[in-house]
Amino acid sequence: MEVRRETEELEPDELVPVKFHGEMRPSPKGLTATLLPFQVEGQSWMYAQETKKEIKGGILADEMGMGKTLQTIAVICDNRSKLQHCKPGAKSPPEATFQDREAANMEEKLWADALKEWKHEMEMQNVPKKVQPRAGPQRGGTLVICPVIALTQWKTEIEKFCAENALTVGTYHGPNRVSDMPTAMLSKYDVVLTTYQVVEADFRKLVSPNKVSCPNCGQKFKIDKLRVHLKYFCGEYAEKTEAQARQRRSAARPGQRRNDHDDDHSFSESSSENQDDDIHHNKTGKPGLRSPAPLSSGHQLP
Repeated sequence: MEVRRETEELEPDELVPVKFHGEMRPSPKGLTATLLPFQVEGQSWMYAQETKKEIKGGILADEMGMGKTLQTIAVICDNRSKLQHCKPGAKSPPEATFQDREAANMEEKLWADALKEWKHEMEMQNVPKKVQPRAGPQRGGTLVICPVIALTQWKTEIEKFCAENALTVGTYHGPNRVSDMPTAMLSKYDVVLTTYQVVEADFRKLVSPNKVSCPNCGQKFKIDKLRVHLKYFCGEYAEKTEAQARQRRSAARPGQRRNDHDDDHSFSESSSENQDDDIHHNKTGKPGLRSPAPLSSGHQLP
């Protein structure tokens, strides 16, 4: 029934955008840009998704050039963490109002839930204790994951649309990112910029930190690579595919473009020459067989 309903032709009225009917947020502190009406609506909708919904998050799917980055920066300024630099369970200052205490208690609960989710994820991924942070996960600001080409754009737009020192920005990227941006430093930034490739690489390193020795040759491999090594390359029952065997032959003879057909041809050619040698030996009576001339490294068989 649901599948049939999805395949039915849409009514034109269904394509009309639905207006956000929640509270419209004012321009947040630290933002110097003036938002257009539709951008205010987008900022208000994202703020509501982060703070007032049981199922949080969403997708801002405006077209290119409509100011998605600006709207996101506005939400970051509007919904900044108040307890990012506080220790868990820290008490509110005496001058804090009732609303401030309520907001702090609500955010403290969110940090506690995030800690439980982190511990559960480490357990489900079988991450060894020795590679986990010694002090456990630390509170941080907003993590922005984007393509490499957009790293500079994000940093430039934050500096362009925000007051000076309104948001501190750190970039976690490059081969020396772990030493240049340790965890203690990352947790101090309001915004941390990184890329999809970095997140994927660091996740793989975290969930598969140890290498296992091959029982046959003793070389060390990561667990997912060891299975391939044993199946195709090493051991009594290992068997290469035709493509792998062809690749190994090509690597063993650099500079020669020879395929399996060429190998068969060269074998038949050598056999033919040997037969000629036999005939030559019988006719002349000279001892020994004439060996085929060796191929030079750049020679290609016909």
